[in-house]
Amino acid sequence: MTTRLTDQLEQVQKDLARDVNEITEIGERLIELGLRLKREPWKWSIDWMANSFADQDGVWPIEPELSEVLDKRRISWLLEEIRLLRRRAQELKKLAAA
Repeated sequence: MTTRLTDQLEQVQKDLARDVNEITEIGERLIELGLRLKREPWKWSIDWMANSFADQDGVWPIEPELSEVLDKRRISWLLEEIRLLRRRAQELKKLAAA
């Protein structure tokens, strides 16, 4: 395998690992958020805490790091990036084997 192919493959694998870790973290936060909402949906609020009645009603804000995982565009982009990086890694491995 040439040095250039090796370097490219290493970079693709690093990028892939980074994206897989990020999507895994998002998945874990979605699970946590889902469990909260499943147990006590009346207790939680997303971006609604400016309302002065929230404290009286016992409503708690969902932490920003949990509510930000609801970013559909980010999840879609990450999943597509993972597919592209996996495909690129396979192509580089084939070139290296040739």
